[in-house]
Amino acid sequence: MYEFVDACLDEELRGRYPTADSEPAVDVYRAGLGEAQAAHQAFVEAVHGGGLGAARVAWGELVSIADRWRGHPDFPGLAVRALRTEEDR
Repeated sequence: MYEFVDACLDEELRGRYPTADSEPAVDVYRAGLGEAQAAHQAFVEAVHGGGLGAARVAWGELVSIADRWRGHPDFPGLAVRALRTEEDR
């Protein structure tokens, strides 16, 4: 999921950069990437630490970030459905 978000943020940045005033586009990219990196890191740490609840929360944060690109042809919908199905059990 993180790789998908990273790729979409890269696409957006390339679409906005370079412009006469590129700094806002770079700032948006950095903020979005930092948010995704933090959620991904929290997910990885929770999984390795055996914290299923914390892993679900972090995964939910990643999914929330990725939902912005739900219409993208590469959206990892199967991964999202798999986790949500697991949560419902």
